[in-house]
Amino acid sequence: MMGENLVKKLCAFNLSLNQAKVYLFLSEFGRANVGEISNATHIHSQDIYKVLPTLEKKGLLLRTGDTPLTIEAIPVAEALRQIMSSMENESRQKIKNLKSLYKEIEKSIERKSPKEHNSSIIVLSKEAPQSKIDLAFDNLRKEYDCILPDGPFKWLEYCKYQFKRIARRNAKIRILILIKGNRSVLAESMERIMPKTANFEIRTLQVTNISYCFTLIDFREMWFPIPSMGKDEAMIITDLKEMIEIAKRQFEALWNDANAKIETQGLQNKKEEAQTIA
Repeated sequence: MMGENLVKKLCAFNLSLNQAKVYLFLSEFGRANVGEISNATHIHSQDIYKVLPTLEKKGLLLRTGDTPLTIEAIPVAEALRQIMSSMENESRQKIKNLKSLYKEIEKSIERKSPKEHNSSIIVLSKEAPQSKIDLAFDNLRKEYDCILPDGPFKWLEYCKYQFKRIARRNAKIRILILIKGNRSVLAESMERIMPKTANFEIRTLQVTNISYCFTLIDFREMWFPIPSMGKDEAMIITDLKEMIEIAKRQFEALWNDANAKIETQGLQNKKEEAQTIA
């Protein structure tokens, strides 16, 4: 029986729940076929066939036979080194792209209105981003819009506290969760921590090539993490209007996507709908 705690730890290395279970089983018990993996992990065979190509692409599995298909895992130490190296390269590239974007925006603003440019970009290290985020929540009055990738989310209890504060102000909460599998673990967690009186809506959207997340506060402030090695090593907070406008358009486009699924709505939203119908 694989340890649930160990599976969660593997998920921090950019693995889905099913991917972590399959890899952990193979790393502990050696070579196996799909039927054996399914019996041990309680994952449907069709879902196992879906995760195998991704694990192979990550360099975590090897096919050792085709009839029947058998697979084995590469050693854990080597596998995690490969994942961490890939995540570090991805983080460096994201930061490089952000710096380039910032320079382009800064030049554009200077040309248009150098005297009125008083926006800022703050990069916070992992030691103390929370005070700035607390301040953002303190200033929130109308709208909290957030895009999150599905999976383990370590700030659930903190968000539960902040959502209560938002609910007391009657501000609107919209959370869009980007999922790459067939069900959203995070949507269920978010619904559990949301106050009963909150004006909120949670939607999910199945995607294949989008993996970013950000939060918009009253469409006047934006903050988003820089992921590195599975943790939020740094947080960027900005009130730069051009970046917020880009994020706002991205959010609205994804939120209103025809394939976006409404998971749950708050009581106030339902009351408003009833009043509109009446």
